[in-house]
Amino acid sequence: MMLFCSMNAVRNWYILPVFFITSFISKGQNGALIPDTYDQFFQNYYLINPANTDTAGVILHMGHKSQLGVFRGVRQTYFDANFRIQSNRFNRAHSVGIQLFNNSEGDFFSKNRIYGRYAFDIHLSETYFLSAGIAVGAVSYAFKATQSSAGGSDLAYDGSTGLWVVGRKLKAGISIQQISQGKLSPLGQIFELRRQYNANVSYLFFINPDIQLTTHVWYKYQQHNMHDVQVAAIITLQNLVEFGGNYKYQKGVVLIGGLKDIHIGTSSLSLAMSYSTGILNYLAKGDNAVEVFLTYSR
Repeated sequence: MMLFCSMNAVRNWYILPVFFITSFISKGQNGALIPDTYDQFFQNYYLINPANTDTAGVILHMGHKSQLGVFRGVRQTYFDANFRIQSNRFNRAHSVGIQLFNNSEGDFFSKNRIYGRYAFDIHLSETYFLSAGIAVGAVSYAFKATQSSAGGSDLAYDGSTGLWVVGRKLKAGISIQQISQGKLSPLGQIFELRRQYNANVSYLFFINPDIQLTTHVWYKYQQHNMHDVQVAAIITLQNLVEFGGNYKYQKGVVLIGGLKDIHIGTSSLSLAMSYSTGILNYLAKGDNAVEVFLTYSR
């Protein structure tokens, strides 16, 4: 038992220098906090853009990501609920939602986010609608006290906004996250919520009545010249079985599989899992991860 505890402590403390090195790679002595990123971002575009892309009256998203390898112990979890209210006036609909995030970096650091969301959409034609949305909330960053150091926490307000144009096959959106550019200083070190700009495009190809191919492209830019691109392709068989992959530029290939639209009465469930393989990962060798996503809608 003592040996196990010692090994666990060593593993947790191993994360400390990795965390501080990555936090300080920025201008001056300030660290940068980025929005939580998931390999299966396309399962829930509310992670990126507060505007609405769903037509379900109620939709719940839950996700969990666990790092493996050298970053073992880093975990991300989120819950998202969205409620759509149809209005006969001007052929418009409204959506309200809430998002909860937790990002635990070992046993010592914890980042939490909470957002309330509002969006409305209007029909541009029989096949396209335009949606605009805004999310407002707060970010907290906490350091847990240890025998050798004091703990501390801080809170900053945050927000995002975005637009979507949604059709039967095409989705295209832009958004800005961390608009407020808040700063947190839990233990004297300043962490900045730098603005992040996103552009997303998704297109659905009907191969035949039983096979569909959906492609997703996500480009993001954060202040101080931080660029990133992800390209995903998902095949759906008989609107039930899904499999595919996501390529993260210089960060590797992710394999994805799951079940879509399992009908239970008037409701449906979707489940997906992914594994970050490390193939074509040139930035962080051994940075593997497992993700699980669950969606409920009715």
